Amino acid sequence: MTSDQSKDPNYVMDANGYPSDLWELVNLRVNEWGSTTNPDNQYYQIRLTVKPKTIDGLSMDDINQLMTSKRKPIKPISYEAKQTNKSMALMITDKHVGLSIVNDELFKQIIEQARLDAISNDVEHVYLYNLGDFPHVDNASETTDKGTRLKTEISPYRMWDKAVELMSYAIERLSFVPLTFTWTQGNHSRLASIV
Repeated sequence: MTSDQSKDPNYVMDANGYPSDLWELVNLRVNEWGSTTNPDNQYYQIRLTVKPKTIDGLSMDDINQLMTSKRKPIKPISYEAKQTNKSMALMITDKHVGLSIVNDELFKQIIEQARLDAISNDVEHVYLYNLGDFPHVDNASETTDKGTRLKTEISPYRMWDKAVELMSYAIERLSFVPLTFTWTQGNHSRLASIV
């Protein structure tokens, strides 16, 4: 960290694992001193107090940045246009990512089996439905959209990343033919169900 970087609250928050798009700065104090034996060494002591941004504290820019900053865009997949009049519907409901009952490998196996079934049955279109509650909670405060506090077994931020990773995997693997993705709101999450 340079002296200039130590004066930038957003840089200090990010460097310490608190992205400024998710955390609100409460207090920051940076002490800096040099080494008597090696003048090139610069030392810093950081006292940082942050709190999670609430849904009310997140702007649309924050949400857009969160959705795009760490995500690799899904690359368009070339597919063979078929005229078989066969389609497949896969409905994903109440996975509650964030609880230990969700097994990533099992989820991926289910998607792979659906892909194999679609290929072997010469399906021309896949309909993928997220029927709600894919993530377990709605926000960083670990509550549902109605405010009921629930406990997750991983941090809400890790839960969000895992939910996006799993749903992106499903979309990518099933997009070998045209795919229509639809979501509906669950009773545990509203904003997060758009994953």
